Amino acid sequence: MPHNYNPHWVFQPKDDLFIKIATGEKEPISRRQELPQAYHRDGSIYLTKTKTLRKGSLYGESISYLINKDEPHFNIDTMEDWSAAQKFIENN
Repeated sequence: MPHNYNPHWVFQPKDDLFIKIATGEKEPISRRQELPQAYHRDGSIYLTKTKTLRKGSLYGESISYLINKDEPHFNIDTMEDWSAAQKFIENN
């Protein structure tokens, strides 16, 4: 994940018109080189036990990960998404 989206540099509004660090820390990490590695979910693959789904969640007691290459991918939710993916495949 790019450093500017690292959760240690993400802020949330407080009730008094000030902000707080989303991770709950008191001070932000000032240098990007000191930020811990962070990842985001892209929704490509979910492997979930049925009993977890029945509880209304995708996530169980432990979560693992898979690092995807920075290749183009498409989240297809609409016919427009399908058309964009199809156009990409035809042109590449």
